[in-house]
Amino acid sequence: MPDFADAKAINSRLNQENRLWTDSAFFETAEKGTKGEIASLIAHSVNDSPIAYICADMSEALDSDYLTVTVLTDDLVVMVDADKHNCSAAIIPRSSLRKLELHQVPNLLASAIDEAGSVKVVAYYEETQVSLPSDDNASQSNRESLQDLLPSLLKDLARTS
Repeated sequence: MPDFADAKAINSRLNQENRLWTDSAFFETAEKGTKGEIASLIAHSVNDSPIAYICADMSEALDSDYLTVTVLTDDLVVMVDADKHNCSAAIIPRSSLRKLELHQVPNLLASAIDEAGSVKVVAYYEETQVSLPSDDNASQSNRESLQDLLPSLLKDLARTS
């Protein structure tokens, strides 16, 4: 059963994965405890499964009252939607992946690692689509984690074909 330590670890990871998670104006005006509610929803959704990838889309939170968090485990995709008053989680199997679009990949012919760039993916599941990373505020470690996850996503796609 998930506990305080699990939710705290998830919140810490979100702090590392998105530069706006800590300082977003969204949380200044949202109901107290919204970060805890988001982290708790994720902890209950993944149960004891390790998180393979997590990202937060804070782009809408800048201009509106809405944000999303996407979590991938080995078997699940968890999408948390939050506004300033409510949060909910939708959980679908990773095996429902139907299509991947690569919008950006590292340039393998770049002369320097800094020029190579990072991965951007849109994953199409039976019921929804997910952009990874969710927004342009993802940290460098988040972008590297996505690059590490890409072979696993390609295997998911091969299994569903």
